Amino acid sequence: MSFTQDEIEKYRVTYGKYDILLNPGMVDKMKIYQVEELKEVYIELFKIFEKMEIEGNRIKLYKLNQSIEPLELKMQECFGIKVDRNYHRYWCECPKCTCPKMDNIDVRGTDIRYHDSECIIHGEKTKLLIERQEKLNNINISEFIDKPFLLSAWREGDLIELDGRRFRLTSDGYEYGSKIVCDSEKGKIPYVDLIERAYLLENKFGRKNDL
Repeated sequence: MSFTQDEIEKYRVTYGKYDILLNPGMVDKMKIYQVEELKEVYIELFKIFEKMEIEGNRIKLYKLNQSIEPLELKMQECFGIKVDRNYHRYWCECPKCTCPKMDNIDVRGTDIRYHDSECIIHGEKTKLLIERQEKLNNINISEFIDKPFLLSAWREGDLIELDGRRFRLTSDGYEYGSKIVCDSEKGKIPYVDLIERAYLLENKFGRKNDL
């Protein structure tokens, strides 16, 4: 099927290097305002793609990727089709994602999603970082302001072992930006690291734990 230039512009969405033609069979069934709204949603999608291309931080890439789903839901509304995340495609058809495209096409319409364990967006390392970030965010500093004893698990003077290193904490837990940290002989230690992976060898009074 061939189109005139005017027809091409009717179906085209362009932003930066991104240039696509919408499905003519679906667009022709839509009202003009729906088509314009749909094009605006695609432009928002391409703006996210543009940000992802230059972003290298795993957590920021993950959050940008998460912002794609509401746009795909809106696309489905504009097209007048079933609003269902199981039919979404751009979560893996986006910059930096290395999850298997064809495998995910084959299961589209189901709740199955195939992930590459090394994917910078959906891989295991990113999942671990997100989980740790959520744990850290759930530590509410306001709970400790008037109740410093709640931080008694990790106190100034404690000798700990973390990732094969032994060192002393040089402060109790305190708020540092958006995090709770303890100072130590090795620098600032995120409190969530102490909770998850550290082992108390000896407290400031010399009381030792059994190894």
